[in-house]
Amino acid sequence: AELGAASVTFHIEAATEPVWLARRLREIGARAGVAVKPGTPIEPLFEILDEFDQVLIMTVEPGFGGQSFMPETMPKLAALAREVRRRGSAAWLQVDGGITESTIVQAAEAGADTFVAGSSVFGAEHPGLAIARLREAARLSAWYATVLQAEGRTTNAMRWASRAIREAEAADDQEALGAAYYAMGSAMVGKEGADEYLKRALEAYRRSGNKL
Repeated sequence: AELGAASVTFHIEAATEPVWLARRLREIGARAGVAVKPGTPIEPLFEILDEFDQVLIMTVEPGFGGQSFMPETMPKLAALAREVRRRGSAAWLQVDGGITESTIVQAAEAGADTFVAGSSVFGAEHPGLAIARLREAARLSAWYATVLQAEGRTTNAMRWASRAIREAEAADDQEALGAAYYAMGSAMVGKEGADEYLKRALEAYRRSGNKL
């Protein structure tokens, strides 16, 4: 973090003072993330959940890549997602391990909004196609956020719009970024900052070459 990392995640099992460490990371200017191994209960983390910007649920045992996804970790993720919603927390819910086109659906349905995919991208026959799918995911996230907003589910809409922004930025897709900014601005209508997101949406669409 002192070298400029934007986000730092540490394992809860390896930290003797996780709250102090999370606060120190934030003081330095980094996002504070905490990772939880498959066999570690999630409930003890609830009482200090507000100290973290991101919670990573490991869907394999940490150590090496190429392992198979562990579906038995999904109830833990779902419980965490419920607690995040109950608190109105903005924490990202990340999964890492065995993430493929099929398992990502299970994780998303359980509440994950941030995904780490290694082998499924870098081990793909056509990495460019894998990247294209990430871009499509960004568009779908923005669309889903808009649907949630239309249903009056503002908090969930903002979470999905935030995910869409991250995915579009990672994919460097200005058209998707415009859609994501618009979804966030729409979800925030009446709140401070909404107009800024709508302005960013217009700028991103223009950079993409679209004529509005």
